[in-house]
Amino acid sequence: MLQRRHLSFFTSFLENLPDGVEFLASYNHDTGAYTIWRAPNRETLEKLFKEFPVFSKKAEITEIIQSYPPTVEYTVRMWDIIQSIFLIFVFFHILW
Repeated sequence: MLQRRHLSFFTSFLENLPDGVEFLASYNHDTGAYTIWRAPNRETLEKLFKEFPVFSKKAEITEIIQSYPPTVEYTVRMWDIIQSIFLIFVFFHILW
């Protein structure tokens, strides 16, 4: 059921995005799903996500205002991802 709602979101919205809004990428892993959007402002994205409660229920919008050096939020998230990958590696190494 959840996958149907996600599919509904992407198929309906990606075809009819407002001016200035662009879907760039989507990443899924064990710590969550991340999507990257380009929009004129934060309010535009919030308005889009309100129409699909399953998508906005746990959504957090983080504005990226610079690409280098990386923001603190980006660095913390990358360390979380690296840590989860490392823990999975250690777990499977112990089982091996």
